[in-house]
Amino acid sequence: MENNNLTMEKLVNYCKQYGFIFQGSEIYGGLANTWDYGPLGSRIKNAVKDSWRKRFIQENDNSYEIAKLIMNNLDRVGISRNRGVRSGSMTSEDKDYVVNGKSCMPSVLLEMGFMSSPTDNRLFKQNLEEYAKAIAEAVLQWSETQPY
Repeated sequence: MENNNLTMEKLVNYCKQYGFIFQGSEIYGGLANTWDYGPLGSRIKNAVKDSWRKRFIQENDNSYEIAKLIMNNLDRVGISRNRGVRSGSMTSEDKDYVVNGKSCMPSVLLEMGFMSSPTDNRLFKQNLEEYAKAIAEAVLQWSETQPY
């Protein structure tokens, strides 16, 4: 009967043979105890990274949740009009909001008013401190709900 026990040596030899990893000393001549990804190893590493990013970043509603909290807090302080929370991504129908569609962290783009509007300018000057506090409180509220 053949011994099919997997050892570290067999695993390393397999990975080297099929281009998953290479020892640095074999490539660069002297860097012992270092490893580099081969072509297949790089593809696997990137696939794992992309899957993680998709699951925990792109499919997560963190940006929407934090934006909603910020908008509610700003509305209480007093903004000229609450246009609600909109989201966009590279694949969404709403092409106006792709600016933070590929972000790898919760991201929010705030539109506080229009520079051409005297009302918006007056409110912004009047409430600048309150706006800053409202945004900071929303970020803190949101961070308390996160498991990390």
